[in-house]
Amino acid sequence: FFFVTCHLMKRPYDDDGTELNWDNNISDEELYVPLAKRRDTHDGQSRAKAKPVKNDESDDDGVGPRARKSLFEVAQKLKEERDALAKEMNAKEARKEAENSLLEAVTEAKPLMAVREIAKGVHYEKSMISTWTPPQHIREMTTEQAQAIRKMYHILVEGESVPAPLTSFADCKFPRPVLQKLVEKGIRKPTPIQIQGLAVVLGGRDMIGIAFTGSGKTLVFVLPLLMLAFEEEMRMPIVPGEGPIGLIICPSRELARQTEQVLKAYADAMSSIPGWPRLKSACLIGGLDQREQMDAVRDGVHCVVATPGRLIDFLGKKRINLDNCKYLTMDEADRLVDMGFEDEVRQVFDFFKHQRQTLLFSATMPLKVRKFAETALVRHVVVNVGRAGAANLDVIQEVEYVKQEAKIVYLLECLQKTPPPVLVFCENKSDVDDIHEYILLKCVDAVSIHGGKSQEEREFAIKAFKSGTKDVLVATDIAGSRHSSGPSMTPPKRKRTLWTMAKVARIVGVWAIALLLAPSSRRPETGRSWVADPRTFCPEGQRAAAEAKCDITYYSGCILWWLFWGCAGQY
Repeated sequence: FFFVTCHLMKRPYDDDGTELNWDNNISDEELYVPLAKRRDTHDGQSRAKAKPVKNDESDDDGVGPRARKSLFEVAQKLKEERDALAKEMNAKEARKEAENSLLEAVTEAKPLMAVREIAKGVHYEKSMISTWTPPQHIREMTTEQAQAIRKMYHILVEGESVPAPLTSFADCKFPRPVLQKLVEKGIRKPTPIQIQGLAVVLGGRDMIGIAFTGSGKTLVFVLPLLMLAFEEEMRMPIVPGEGPIGLIICPSRELARQTEQVLKAYADAMSSIPGWPRLKSACLIGGLDQREQMDAVRDGVHCVVATPGRLIDFLGKKRINLDNCKYLTMDEADRLVDMGFEDEVRQVFDFFKHQRQTLLFSATMPLKVRKFAETALVRHVVVNVGRAGAANLDVIQEVEYVKQEAKIVYLLECLQKTPPPVLVFCENKSDVDDIHEYILLKCVDAVSIHGGKSQEEREFAIKAFKSGTKDVLVATDIAGSRHSSGPSMTPPKRKRTLWTMAKVARIVGVWAIALLLAPSSRRPETGRSWVADPRTFCPEGQRAAAEAKCDITYYSGCILWWLFWGCAGQY
């Protein structure tokens, strides 16, 4: 077998001795390739296709099945790139926040003074000189006695050389017509803010007054302004083109109109005395004809009540000047800042030519507002009555938890069991329009009022509601009435809600306010309506008065219920 095999393996030769060529014989036939060799060739071709072309600018090895980097490594690299980008964005945001905080700090650090005073480096160290002197028994009052009176009325004061409190309007030395006008309005004794505030303002001191809305802050700055205007008029009468002597800035038109009406009422009372001059006032607010307002200030005016926008317009067009202004009051100072009038207030200060007495009044006084105000005050006194931002003790809060889609329907039930007049508070203008349209379709005599309506429409709505022609007034937070329902008030708006409720409770008595809320995590487990008792929120010193008021309300309700059923039994 071995020899046969060797013989067959010899190279074949033709008969003539030449070597045979096998390639020529099998050129058209396919050679057999073993399976293992074919697999190796196929794997090599696959690796060649999967491997990317090398690029000098990139070191990426790809993400194919045979890539050098695993999927975990690729994901880790992407995560690092994303973290680096986020860190860069955070750095940019941090720089932006730092720039904004720096701008705010510079703005807050800028004193609330006229540009002329800042340029000349004018710094007032003494308060305005006042010719008013308190009665002798007030001057002889000791510090312990004054502190005892403040403790009795829960008055907190800050400042140096605080004047002694005045416990009666007679101690203020107001003219007899003013005292008679106070009695006609049912004001016989001063409120706590008036007890200390009138003494401070009449003495010529700057003041920050903090008290709940409806506590009588308006009289604290109106009556001293009239006394100052009367004194200046007697010393040198106002001629056309001059004035005002006193300026009152309010955040809203309605508040400005209300303040001007109070000012005019007491000014007319003073002018009723024969021989006394007539003190003129003007109200500069938007939405009214400017020509009438120009005529009022052209002949000379003693007092001006204005909103920031219209006041800046008149000052910029030189229709009015503050050359003789010695008295400045900012009512609801916290709302002036919150509503974005800070720049306008700073512009107003640029028109002052000399020192003035500055007063700020508010129901709440945040730290930002206080720092904003203290730069304009000289040896000021802070008078704090009660707890800033606390609920009025004349208000009983009833909270009804209602679904969002059932609010308006439930409002009709509230209107059916509530005698008119009723005031419905809403959070925005669209809610006012929707609720007003709905209750009109239900044949309810109602009017609406909000900032989007013209001044004529707003005045017509208020007059119709006050006269009793309309039973329901739907408003945002710019009006008040005897009884109110607020279907769109929510707990996060606590300060705004307390301010609105206090406006409603100006009249003496206990009033019910129903706030309709959508269900939330704060809802009580019982699912019933929650009634907020004023005794729960009042300070310790005022709790006894609140308990007595609530007891009177309870027994009065029982008596009225008994009388109702007694009369019903007879018929």
